[in-house]
Amino acid sequence: MSGAARLRWMFNRLCCMSPAEIGWRLRQSAIGQLEQRGVLDLRAPPPYAGARTWLSGAAPPLGPGERQALLADADHICAGHVTLFADRRFDVGPLPEWNRDPDTGVLGPAGFSGAIRVTDRSQVGDIKHLWELNRHLQLVRLAQAALVSGDPVYLRTLAAQLRGWLDQSPPQRGPNWTSGLELGIRLINWSLVWQLAGGEASALFGGEGGARLREDWLASIHAHCRWLARHLSRHSSANNHLIGELAGLYVAASTWPCWKEMAGWRTLAMHELEEQAQLQYSRDGVNREQAFAYHIFSAEFLFVAGMVGQVHARPFSRAYWEVLQRALRFLRSARDAGGHLPQVG
Repeated sequence: MSGAARLRWMFNRLCCMSPAEIGWRLRQSAIGQLEQRGVLDLRAPPPYAGARTWLSGAAPPLGPGERQALLADADHICAGHVTLFADRRFDVGPLPEWNRDPDTGVLGPAGFSGAIRVTDRSQVGDIKHLWELNRHLQLVRLAQAALVSGDPVYLRTLAAQLRGWLDQSPPQRGPNWTSGLELGIRLINWSLVWQLAGGEASALFGGEGGARLREDWLASIHAHCRWLARHLSRHSSANNHLIGELAGLYVAASTWPCWKEMAGWRTLAMHELEEQAQLQYSRDGVNREQAFAYHIFSAEFLFVAGMVGQVHARPFSRAYWEVLQRALRFLRSARDAGGHLPQVG
């Protein structure tokens, strides 16, 4: 986008904002300036309580074909090959460069995240590919393989890749701290990794290196939550991004109640998820963004948060689940004979 085109876009965008939104965006800009100067940081106090583990530690029964496919996928990840967007495979190496776009090869800057223009391909490459890699679904697969097989190679690879990520992506540095939605998704996947790997008692945390990994991981988790609580999408940006941010914050605060702030963040996220479920889905079950992909995307976040609430005996309201029932009924009614949905939106 040229400079003139960008100015026109910004002017048109500004004309669509309410005075309240303009004030909020000015406030967020000021917060960003304070963060860049180090006045507001994301450092965590020491954990004062243990995290929660709700898995029994036993692998679920899998058919021979399922087990073989799972372990084959994990073996590919150990060899440095990851699949992104369901069907595109990339060679990122056994120890990935987490700030490098796997599609274009561009290495993103390691400076303050608020100064990075994610739409500038010369800076970050294709940001969607970089973000997809850093959602860490591949780490979930490694944890699943470790649980199913008992082979320590999967946890060793997981530990090495997570260690690399923590070293390369400190709080508020690099392209992996530029989108609240991405932080929310990463927290959800990290919660799955934590559970599948054995929680507090995981072999990941054995020895001096493991203890440091646990300490640094928890510090990053806290930083993720604090960043999200400070930068939740509001006003005209309060769409599927807000639901994803809130879901990540809720799951993290439920999994790692290690700091006093977590209780407040969990309450905030639960209250706003209840509210956004009603606001973002109409009475006929249709997502108000009127795009099938976003309809499913937002519903998945709401389901994840709802199930975590059930596990922790903090169930969401009946009205919340009724929203999801209506959303599923709409999807069922819109499918064709083969179960496919139209590509709308």
